[in-house]
Amino acid sequence: MSTKKLLIMAISLLMLCFGGYICAQEEEILAVGGQKYEIGKERKLFNGENLNGWVRSDGKPVTAGWVVEEGVLFLKNPGSGDIFTKEHYENYILEFDWSHGEKCNSGVKYKMFKSGGGWLGLEYQIQDDANVADGKIPKLTTAGVFDVLAPSSEAKVKPLGEINKGKIVVCGDYVEHWLNDVKVLTFEIGSDDWNAKKAASKFKDATQYGPTKVGPIMLQDHNSPIRFQRVVLRPLTVVTGNELPPFYQTTFTVLQEGKPLADATVTLIPVDAVNIHWPAGGTTDNKGVLNVKTSEFAGVRAGMFKIVVVKTVTEETKTYNLVEKVYSHKNITPLTVAIMPGKNEITIDVGKAVRELIEIP
Repeated sequence: MSTKKLLIMAISLLMLCFGGYICAQEEEILAVGGQKYEIGKERKLFNGENLNGWVRSDGKPVTAGWVVEEGVLFLKNPGSGDIFTKEHYENYILEFDWSHGEKCNSGVKYKMFKSGGGWLGLEYQIQDDANVADGKIPKLTTAGVFDVLAPSSEAKVKPLGEINKGKIVVCGDYVEHWLNDVKVLTFEIGSDDWNAKKAASKFKDATQYGPTKVGPIMLQDHNSPIRFQRVVLRPLTVVTGNELPPFYQTTFTVLQEGKPLADATVTLIPVDAVNIHWPAGGTTDNKGVLNVKTSEFAGVRAGMFKIVVVKTVTEETKTYNLVEKVYSHKNITPLTVAIMPGKNEITIDVGKAVRELIEIP
């Protein structure tokens, strides 16, 4: 049996104007979702000495329940109430070290807004997953957005008493959750996935839940002891006049004479673009569909790109000439497609066109 790699063709040239998410820091600039942010200097929200800068839900100073002991912010008397930063924030990188006891339940809330007689906001969940019933429900576990989004399987909480590192990145509607130096959740408020998950949560009727831009940060008192050590924030300031291309999401459907072409590798190669992370692409599913991740196109501006579709086939007859027997060469007129902000769908039918048949050693 011989395995052959069928290079179906360099299908066409596309005029693409992709953009996407990068969350990589370079020279104190963060590029996310079509926008650049300048990373500000680190601010200590907890100074290690007292509760200056923190208030109760009514805006009054914290006088009971939460104490500072040996540089640790400790909820000594559970049931005393949540505490909030006096300042309100919009875009930022928030880092916090915490440790928990048995059956602990707490959290860090952000994008907060007043609702009725209290406050609501997105919650970075903190709890003793191993010893509470909620720890068996993915969307209620540590580092997820409580009752809305579950963290990835890489979210690993350290044993009781050990210090965990939490991080929240907020860039407009784009948010990341990190746990112990691992990114475990990324989401976009307002996306189809977010809307569906929110609609299935206890917050389905809270219209401000998510879209709220500016608000305080809250440390939750959920009737169990919790300790916070390092709590720092780096503000992110929008850089104007040098925006990246807007967000794009593109679905490619690859057909062969009208039928889905599954397990085909689609590669996009820049012809006149000089930028990062190329070539890019992926493999079609059993319906011939490839959903391109926006991060693969991050920062790429308009340019000509060649699409190559490759399929690996196995033939039992050594003398079988797949190109001559089954396919015929066919010229394809280059296709120009304008990729617009939002969702895009591109269907490609490769027909019978074949450029090469390459035998794999």
